[in-house]
Amino acid sequence: MRTIVALVIGVCLMATTAFAAPAENFNDLPRSHWAYEAVSMLAKEGIVDGYPDKTFKGDKTMTRYEMAQIVAKAMANQAKANIALRALIDKLAVEFALDMNRINARIDKVEKDQKKVKFSGELSQQYKSKEDSVGKKQSYGQEKFKLNIVGQVDKDTTVTVRIADPAPSATMFKDSSHHKYGEFATNGRIFDNMYGTTKVGAFKVKVGRQPLVTDPEDIIVDSDFFSFDGISFGTKLKDFDFSYSRGRFARGLDSGTVWAFNGFAKSEFQNVDVQTLSLGTELGKLNLNVNWVEFEKSKKNNPNVTLMAYDVYQADWAFNDKFLVGFEYGKNTKAVDEGAFSSVKAVFGHRKLDRAGKQSLTVTHSDFKKNSLYYAYSSMDCPDEDVTGDRFTNLDFAYKLALSKSLSLKLEYGDIKDKTTPSENYKFWKLTTKWKF
Repeated sequence: MRTIVALVIGVCLMATTAFAAPAENFNDLPRSHWAYEAVSMLAKEGIVDGYPDKTFKGDKTMTRYEMAQIVAKAMANQAKANIALRALIDKLAVEFALDMNRINARIDKVEKDQKKVKFSGELSQQYKSKEDSVGKKQSYGQEKFKLNIVGQVDKDTTVTVRIADPAPSATMFKDSSHHKYGEFATNGRIFDNMYGTTKVGAFKVKVGRQPLVTDPEDIIVDSDFFSFDGISFGTKLKDFDFSYSRGRFARGLDSGTVWAFNGFAKSEFQNVDVQTLSLGTELGKLNLNVNWVEFEKSKKNNPNVTLMAYDVYQADWAFNDKFLVGFEYGKNTKAVDEGAFSSVKAVFGHRKLDRAGKQSLTVTHSDFKKNSLYYAYSSMDCPDEDVTGDRFTNLDFAYKLALSKSLSLKLEYGDIKDKTTPSENYKFWKLTTKWKF
């Protein structure tokens, strides 16, 4: 074995890094060295490498694991070797087979442990141009960032943390989509999601600060932006998916960041609890959902006051892979008057933009009656005012194109018509790029 090791050192199979270099680039191996020609040949063929500091360290004492690493490297480049070196590498492979198996087992364990923590995220950058009812134009750029960290505790349990910028706060509560460029809030970046997920019998349970999902189209609440502190659980009941959630939704908000609505003062919306109930099923190409949502103001030593309560019905019909029609209807049953909204959409093209070249066009028309929607919570583009009880319509065209698996582009045109206050009408263009990682 000494002879083999000496021979290997002699022909300079002494490397662990990933750059190939001729021997003259190794500052610790002069031309006068007896192994210079051998190292030059092997380095030129890419069979051996050097260290990042441009040294070869040919006199370094090796452990068996280090030698096994060298043998594995030589085996990977065996096709570049001559007949004599191939024979030598074959002998070394037999000698160090057990050590290389142990190394591979350690690598497999490290890779397995790394999979227990997964990172993903999104960077969205948007340019928006608006024109109001008298022709006044306004243009600005916006952006938002999200980083998701999911830790696998065991096969049934995960812990999820999300860092978001912007995120709901006393000063950023209305900005439910993006920051305007140059208008960052010092408290904009926060952990807006922190929750654990586990299985309890047939139920999937989430506890902590988690996204608030009220309806399939996010019309009532933008679930990508707003979270709640509480508990949710879901299960499958035969052919139906059932879920329930309850917790504290909005808290610690300034009176200037919330609005009066539906006969309630601004202060009523500063500490809000929410509970949701959802039931959904798929019948072939038809997808059906029924949702119930309640927002209430908690008052100490008094019954809670219901601010809004919605019954929501949603249906999607996928005619084929590239054409879908959807409908959502909801009603705020606690509205002073009216309170209903409806939205119809048609999607032409791919619904998942997971590969370069995929594209789609979505046309949506929504109609909102008085007291149907609290603008601050919704993902919809709404009239530019703080009075949220008006009747309005929204006609929206959105074209999406995947430039790669991780990068997509969306061009959107919208026409907002306020039926109560026409001076609040406006049209807009949006160009959005979204990076996912």
